[in-house]
Amino acid sequence: MDLFELGYREIGAIADKALNLHDYQYNGLDPDFSLYKKREEAVRDTVVLIDAVVEKLPQWTGSYWDEEIKRGFEHLTKRLEDFKKRHAF
Repeated sequence: MDLFELGYREIGAIADKALNLHDYQYNGLDPDFSLYKKREEAVRDTVVLIDAVVEKLPQWTGSYWDEEIKRGFEHLTKRLEDFKKRHAF
């Protein structure tokens, strides 16, 4: 049984985005290897990836969610929102 069958239906899209960004990190904007033509495209996908993980994190952590994780999560979401405001996302 894979993660999709276990109910983590969005994991494939999230993993694909992460792999695309890994490829960009390794190859940069090389037109022969990179899916990205501009740095801004990679930045946008980075924000999309982080948004997707942040959205699912409470569900994925389940019973491990505690006050310490909650505080870290709130800090992360605030910083993400601040970044998105500063960069017009």
